Amino acid sequence: MTPKAKLLFTVNDRFQILADNYCYHLVETYKGINKKTKEAKEQQRTSYYPSLEQCLRAVKDVEVKECTGVDEILEALQRSYTVSQEVAKGMPKPEGKSI
Repeated sequence: MTPKAKLLFTVNDRFQILADNYCYHLVETYKGINKKTKEAKEQQRTSYYPSLEQCLRAVKDVEVKECTGVDEILEALQRSYTVSQEVAKGMPKPEGKSI
């Protein structure tokens, strides 16, 4: 996490969305493997987006890619739509220029 970025909310146990003065940060937590010990470990990957909408779309895209059937895709889209609608209302925009 970037020190100046503030946590806005946690989407689920896998994604967190933060914001700083310039953009939104999508932090994805996933299970990886330690190269030295070959043991499982938790890792994080951060992506940067100029708008909250793009950030939420990235979460939706990841969840849909992991679906194996039409019903699962529809469920994932409904979950992400509900989260998007509830969370996006009244979210502050980062100050400064967008990237």
